[in-house]
Order: sequence, then C-alpha cells, then structure tokens
Amino acid sequence: MINNVMKTFLLSLLLVMASLTAYAQSSIGIMNPQEVLAELPETQAVEQQLQQFVAERQADFETRYTTWVQDVTTFQESVAEGVLTPQAQEQEEQRLTQLQVELESLEQQFQADLQNRRAQLLNPILERMNLAMEQVAQDQNLSLVINKATAAGDPIIYFASNNAIDITEAVVAQMNSSNETSNEGQNE
Repeated sequence: MINNVMKTFLLSLLLVMASLTAYAQSSIGIMNPQEVLAELPETQAVEQQLQQFVAERQADFETRYTTWVQDVTTFQESVAEGVLTPQAQEQEEQRLTQLQVELESLEQQFQADLQNRRAQLLNPILERMNLAMEQVAQDQNLSLVINKATAAGDPIIYFASNNAIDITEAVVAQMNSSNETSNEGQNE
C-alpha cells in the first residue's frame, strides 16, 4: 500500500514538473493589430473607399435635410401670415413630421450601412492578418499571442516578461510578402 502511494506521489510530482517545464519553455508573442493595419496599403485603400461612401451618402442626406429645412421655414412663415386653414396646417405639420422621421431613419440606416461596409472591406484584411499572425507564431514557436489593443484601439493592460516577443513588424512583413506573392501569381 505504501508502495502504491509512493508511486502515485512520484507520478503526480513528475506530471507537475513536466507541466512546469512546458510552461517555462512556452513563449508569448505580443502584437498591435492597429499598428499592423496602419502599415498596410490595403487599409488606406479601404479608408478611401469608406470616405467616398460617406461623401455619396452625405450629399444625398444634406439635400433632403436642406429641402426639409426650407419646407419647415415656408410652413412657419405661412402659419405666421395666417394663410393656411387649420386643416391645411395640420396636414402640413404631419407631412413635415413624417419627413423628419424619415430623415432620422435615413441617418440610422446610413450608420448601419457604414458599419456593414467597413466590415465587408476590412474582413479580408483581418483574415489575412490572422493567417500571417498564425504563420509568424508558428515560425517563432510561440504558444500564445496577445493583442496590445482591443478592436476599438483601446490598450490592453498586460505583463510581458523578457521572453515575450513583439511580432507586430513580423506580421506586417508576412502580410506584405504574401500579398506580393499573390500579386505575382495574378500577373502571370
């Protein structure tokens, strides 16, 4: 019985030592995804497309808004002059209120469309960044990669010892080299 207890104890001790050794040998990489995105030419192209998207939608919205403001001003002048019947005044108020609701709805839809468009344009880049990060982590035998910032760009508080490796530049280089390789394949 003592022999079984001793074997169990030694086996447990061996497992603990093995896991501590594995943990001590694991290395951690850190990466700043915002910095990676900032260094990629594709991100600049996405930003230009989004600016164009905003400009197109904003022009339409401003035209509708200006028309609504003019209609409201004309209505207020007509009310002040007393040229509208109570029924016509009520109908015009309802029409202007409906236009205001439509403008608010249009603005909300624009914000949703902008978010969807941003995601549509950025997702392929983010997928490539993830693949590049995985490749760099594999090449450098990293067991864990931690982002330096959230998706919104807010910093993450973390501790990195000396064996933590910043792989941000390596990920940018990997993405640029994979992009050049895919461009060469398309040109042939």
